Amino acid sequence: MEKVTDIKQYAIDKAKAGYSMVGQECVRVAELDRHGDQALKAILKAINLNEERRIVFHAWPNLQVACVKYCELVSRKYPGVRGPLADETIEKAFAAFDLSTRCREPEIYSMVRFLNVLADSSSAIQMINVYVLDRRGAAIPWPYFTQPISAWARKLDVEEVCFSPAPIPSGDEISGGRDFLCAHVMTINDIGKMKAISSMLQPLWVKAV
Repeated sequence: MEKVTDIKQYAIDKAKAGYSMVGQECVRVAELDRHGDQALKAILKAINLNEERRIVFHAWPNLQVACVKYCELVSRKYPGVRGPLADETIEKAFAAFDLSTRCREPEIYSMVRFLNVLADSSSAIQMINVYVLDRRGAAIPWPYFTQPISAWARKLDVEEVCFSPAPIPSGDEISGGRDFLCAHVMTINDIGKMKAISSMLQPLWVKAV
């Protein structure tokens, strides 16, 4: 785990490497979601998901489990494009499932499309630097996907977690990050189905014609 004793030099080094410290946002650790089920409930309310659409979780409980673990991993404080990344990702996942259903794809294809949206968000996660400052001012980056940000920060006994823009990850980082994210929030069965079915998926606009 990287640990830097001089935060000013840390910022300079990151800037040289292409990491921007502009747009930094810090939140109190106490505000980070500790319980994914509660965070997911808040998200479903925030994105105005009605009861009819929530039936997806009854048909595919593995999707709810994946969403809960996803919310625990990043918390609703993780910044997205217009708001919390978790909200945006889960809303997109439901939209992908709905479109697949309207295009009359097999139900398992709809399920895989939902999971793929969660997995694809790994690149957005890696476009944000996440770190804390310990009592001596040392900057400690969050090791992506290894453990929930909230649990990680509490173990370090710090008051705030900071987010700042990062450069676009490389192809290898995107691929590796996707695998790490899937391993953290999905079951072996989920991942196996994704690998088996994703290659057979066609663009939905083709299916809809």
